[in-house]
Amino acid sequence: MTVLRTIPPPIREIPQQGDALGDLQPRIESTLAALTEYLRLPSFAGYDPYDGVESTLFHRLPLRHSKWARLAVTHLCKRSPVNLRSLLGVPTGRNPKGIALCISAFLKLRNEPQPECYLQLASELLSWLLLNSCQGFSGSSWGYNFDWQSRTFFVAKGTPNAVCTIFVANAFLDAFDALQEGAYLQHARACCDFVLRHLLTTDKRELYFRYIPAQDTQIHNVNLLAATLLARVAALTHEDQLTDIARQAIVFTVARLRDDGSWPYGEAPNQAFIDNYHTGFNLVALSKYRLYSEDDSFAEVTQKAYDFWDRNFWHENGPKFYPNSHYPVDIHCIAQTILTYLEFAPLDGQEKIATTLRWALRHMWSPKGYFYFQHHWLYTIRTPYLRWAQAWMLYALSALRSPANAKTESNFKVN
Repeated sequence: MTVLRTIPPPIREIPQQGDALGDLQPRIESTLAALTEYLRLPSFAGYDPYDGVESTLFHRLPLRHSKWARLAVTHLCKRSPVNLRSLLGVPTGRNPKGIALCISAFLKLRNEPQPECYLQLASELLSWLLLNSCQGFSGSSWGYNFDWQSRTFFVAKGTPNAVCTIFVANAFLDAFDALQEGAYLQHARACCDFVLRHLLTTDKRELYFRYIPAQDTQIHNVNLLAATLLARVAALTHEDQLTDIARQAIVFTVARLRDDGSWPYGEAPNQAFIDNYHTGFNLVALSKYRLYSEDDSFAEVTQKAYDFWDRNFWHENGPKFYPNSHYPVDIHCIAQTILTYLEFAPLDGQEKIATTLRWALRHMWSPKGYFYFQHHWLYTIRTPYLRWAQAWMLYALSALRSPANAKTESNFKVN
């Protein structure tokens, strides 16, 4: 295992509100180093908010076959201020999506001091992904390393899903961009085969991508992430049919934008909620689609949705989870707020990015070198989730350090 240089814990002093984002760069650098070391020591294995069903104690009970019992143990583990997983026998593990985010982050950091360490870590993790794909499906695919129960369906561990596969594909594409090794582009193209053959759905002359094979779910961030992946690959392989399919999928989600500029999470009755980070996923996906495809058709719709997000998911101290509630402050919201402002307002949004980061470092950073899960009004859930917290914050902070984001204008502009 590659060993990074020993880094002292990040400084505890936080710059005052009026300082520029540039003043936070030393803190960002030290936090990245500490977070990388924290992830590396357990070999990038950890817990997940939704892994409660993996409890060995729960598996001994007849209730393990009940949807409601599975939801109950999942939310007990997720919402408890105390991490119950050791008591319940929930194992740690490597999560393919979390691994993919770490790879993309390390590739962004390849110009940092000791770049060979970050490149070596990325290479090792890419090799692990190739050895741990799902079997029995067309193309290449990945799923979560635990059984999980959603509000709508149950998914056994190892079942491939859109989100894991798309983030892995993007890690391969980031590796191709950084290293110019054609095999990584081929691996990403194989992920598109899985997405097209197992997730593409046509209903009433509309086209969209579902979450998992054989389960017809209309989730907007999943659909847009899949469409953007096709557009990114098509920009490299010059397959116009991929861009055509991507555009049709985007039409499906754009048609369901509400009059106020908001999107529900999905189209099922229990998916009507609107939250910060899923909206952020949608926005960044649309901006990236426009960049890869050079298709300006959805620019005004995207601007309308961004205005809603900026207006409703931000307050003077940082991001909000729901439009009408400041709590909980979820680390996912912190990371996605940074990434969304970097995409849409890298200059105008700098003060908001800085405010978000200062707040997170003050309230959600552990001196042990990791980020907490959620901050509630009366308590904080300090469980150090790998995919949900550490991988996302590693990626967001690496984006702040990346020269590609030291730009003077956003990737997205309305003509």
